[in-house]
Amino acid sequence: THNDAAAIARGSVGALSNMCAGLAVLLGPPSVVLVSYVTWNAGHSLSHVCASETSVLATGGGVLAAASVYAAQRIVLFPLVDQGGSLSLAKVASNLGEPLKIRSWREFYRSAGPPTAMRCAALGVAFFAGGAASGWIANKHHRVKT
Repeated sequence: THNDAAAIARGSVGALSNMCAGLAVLLGPPSVVLVSYVTWNAGHSLSHVCASETSVLATGGGVLAAASVYAAQRIVLFPLVDQGGSLSLAKVASNLGEPLKIRSWREFYRSAGPPTAMRCAALGVAFFAGGAASGWIANKHHRVKT
């Protein structure tokens, strides 16, 4: 009957929204760790031309640079996706309806994507800058020793 079909459709919509959130929780943290590792190494290899080991000073300087870049992005970029920003969840929610009813991957991205994507991109840029700073410090430190 028509009511049975509607009940099945409601159940599949609920399963889809649970699946979206579940996959995000399952795949999100490993992806962030991988992006951080890859971008740090890319920045480091771009600026570190000698084959010597990096020092504690170089690594510490890289971590400080990464934290500084992330903090600067937090001040400048995050307000765009946070409350009142042009990509904020409140503006997205007004388009999707209240309460948020997520029925597809597109709607899942529109509700969670801008803040999450902004923070992941900021983390990648910060780790790239940290790796580059670490390599630069290692080069300077290596030249002083030789």
